[in-house]
Amino acid sequence: MLELADLPTARTVAFTAFVLLENLPLVAIRFQEGSSLLANRWLIIAILVSFGLQLIVLYTGLGSLFGVVPLGLQEWLVLLGGAALGVVSTIIASKVLTRRVGSI
Repeated sequence: MLELADLPTARTVAFTAFVLLENLPLVAIRFQEGSSLLANRWLIIAILVSFGLQLIVLYTGLGSLFGVVPLGLQEWLVLLGGAALGVVSTIIASKVLTRRVGSI
């Protein structure tokens, strides 16, 4: 189980979760439309740039400006697991809502 021993680590996990979860609607919409996420080159570039900037903030001296610290493997696994769960639950919820709205 993940234990966030200090406030800077907790702040960093929350900050990184916000950045990761900003891309969640993009993935869900592309899936719902039946489009490949890889079909839009500019979308891929935007997601990679966003993630790259996040890594730069976490693992360079910029982290002190944001009050964040580098994350370890355990924190990344929790973040990625949560993001995967978010993607799956968003897709399921959108399918259920689409069926209910379509039947009205």
